[in-house]
Order: sequence, then C-alpha cells, then structure tokens
Amino acid sequence: MAGYIKLSKKMLDWEWYNNTNVKVLFLHCLLRANYKPGSWHGIHYEAGQFITSLATLSKETGQTIRMVRDNLEKLKMTGELTSTILPKGRIITVNNWSLYQTNDKVDDKEMTSNTASKPTSNTATDKEIKNKRNNNNNIRTFVKPTVEEVKAYCDDKGYNVDPNKFVDFYESKGWMIGKNHMKDWKAAVRTWASKDKSFSAQKVNKFNNFEGRKYNFDELEKQMYGM
Repeated sequence: MAGYIKLSKKMLDWEWYNNTNVKVLFLHCLLRANYKPGSWHGIHYEAGQFITSLATLSKETGQTIRMVRDNLEKLKMTGELTSTILPKGRIITVNNWSLYQTNDKVDDKEMTSNTASKPTSNTATDKEIKNKRNNNNNIRTFVKPTVEEVKAYCDDKGYNVDPNKFVDFYESKGWMIGKNHMKDWKAAVRTWASKDKSFSAQKVNKFNNFEGRKYNFDELEKQMYGM
C-alpha cells in the first residue's frame, strides 16, 4: 500500500466536505484503490478500483454497515464512486482516479507548489487533463435513481407520483428523453407531476395504473415534454 494520493484545495468546496462520515469513506476509498490493474481470487480489477465488502468497509472506517451503505449511495449519486456488487463483496471504482495520482519521485517543493492547486497526472499535459475532466463531467452528469430515491424526493416535494411507475417507464426508455440522454431525473419528476392531472383524464379504469392504460410510450413522452 505504498505511494501517495494528491488532493486539491478545491475539495474544501466539495458538497460532502462538511459531512464527516461521507468524507472519511471517500478518503478511505481513495487510499484503498489500487494504482495498477490486477486480480484477486480470479476477479480482475483496474487501476482506481478495489475489491471489498460492506462489512470490511465498516470495520476499516469505524462506521456501521448501514452508515457505509448510505454513504456509498451518496457518493454514487454525486458521481465520486461506482459500486458493482459481486457474488461475495463488491468492486468500488473511484471515478476520475487519475486526478488523484502523483509521482512518488516528485520532490516536496514541487508537490507543495503545484499539486494542491492544480491536479495533474504523471503523463498527461494540462490540455489533456482539461479535456479528460470535461469528458468525465459529461459522463457523470446523470446517475439513474432508485425507486427509493424517487419516492424520497416525491415525499419531500409533495408530488403525487408513483416512483415505481416513474422508474419502470424510464427504464423501458433507457433513461432517454426523445433522442437525448436524461440529465436531471428530478426535473423529469417535476414534469411528470405537473402533467399528472392531464394523464389522469386519460385513464380507462378506476385503478388508474399503467397496466390499465393503453399508452404508447413514445406518444406519452411527446405529450409530457411537448415534443
């Protein structure tokens, strides 16, 4: 586990910085992530990934398993981490892993003057890193929600939206709106809620469910978004 990671002072502005448990878990994942590809018990991992479990993370961070699970969901929701469940355990991926890497041979003076304010990779130029950052920002624009997240948002806002129907509908569409990838599921929930009355008028039975409605999904989406 020798080596270093680097952190920009911009992390002080990170939305989870004041949440101690989320911050500790993320920093722990940065330190645990492997710096080069490898395998463990026949399971392959890439640089920026590591194989673990909720129980192991709980023991290593001093957080309960429930806290670890909840904090992982927060970090997944905002794009810092990706978690893939395995038959036993899971693979954690640190997104934008290269931005946290440094060269062990860089002297302390250079580390102090440069890395804290402007993260760079070992081999990429400033322009390449800027392009990579922009690409990563585009990739992490949208993280599809769980039914529980949609329900929590609707309960918080008082929206009369069935979270199961919402998630099922967009799962069937590949989380696309027309020909474009969805960027903000909360905005889609708001649109869904605002159109709920007009959809209700089209129901064909008293239960008002999707199974009872004979909707064409493409036509329904066009109606929702005025396309």
